[in-house]
Amino acid sequence: MSGIGPFQAQVIIRGILIQQSIQVAVSSVLVYDTLLTVDKEFQYFWTHRWHTLSHILFFVNRYFGVISTLTGIYLQTLSAVTKLCDLGLFYDWIVNIGGLFSALVIDYILVIRIVALWGNNNMLSIALKTIIFCEGIVKLALTIKGNLVVNFQATVLGKGVTFCGAYPSSYFQISNIGMIDWLTQSIIGFTLMTLALYKAIIHWKETGWRGADLTSVIVKDQIIYYLAVLFCSVINIVNYKTSGEVISTSNISYVFAVLGNPSFLCLLGSRISINLKEAGEATVDEDSSFQENTGNTLSDPHFAGPAGSQTTSETST
Repeated sequence: MSGIGPFQAQVIIRGILIQQSIQVAVSSVLVYDTLLTVDKEFQYFWTHRWHTLSHILFFVNRYFGVISTLTGIYLQTLSAVTKLCDLGLFYDWIVNIGGLFSALVIDYILVIRIVALWGNNNMLSIALKTIIFCEGIVKLALTIKGNLVVNFQATVLGKGVTFCGAYPSSYFQISNIGMIDWLTQSIIGFTLMTLALYKAIIHWKETGWRGADLTSVIVKDQIIYYLAVLFCSVINIVNYKTSGEVISTSNISYVFAVLGNPSFLCLLGSRISINLKEAGEATVDEDSSFQENTGNTLSDPHFAGPAGSQTTSETST
């Protein structure tokens, strides 16, 4: 990349340093949360059924998100070498696929929970799982298309200062791809939240509000996740719209690039899975409106009748 003046070089260097700092902070939060909840991970997921779909999805979301975030730190350096930049597209794939997996895994988990709220309605289950499948196809196609128009190059800003820059051959094209990607995820997230909230309101009218029951946990997690998706979507869309205009005078695009990182969502995905396990365990102990048959897992939760109805007792061994 030629034609970088001294002032713009200072802006780029400062922006990369800011980006490094924020990326390290984000990675630290993800790693810390992983260590903080490792006891619950072993309690609920490293069981004799660790190989079930729901548990595998938990592991994929939890660790692929952390790996993709740590990979981003490796790319953000001011002492890049040609080999690193040559591998830039490969690392970019890791980051993008990590975000893709996190989004799809969490959406799938939320779909399972919504279907449970709707009495395991088969038609709704097929419809929502088809939507998630189509979401995966669309997001994968957009990821492939975006990577095809990105060209990683080593750029020298000064003596001993070199960084790997991803310069799209068509900035307008990559911006549109990114906005379609995040708008798709926002619309699906809003749809899932609406379905959960609608059914929860009906449930609360019939049984009353109890802040610790499974329905409340599901809706609370759904709302928090959607707000996180909305935050990432707004940050990324604003970044796509403005970064080309302010790159020469501002570091805002570097900050937005990290704050809008979908790896944030992997932390929520882990918490959502753990919250459901804890709430299910608590409500079973309290003999409330949730019952989990012996053959059921997180991927097949069943809601029973109102509290006080007869539940299946477990025989102790």
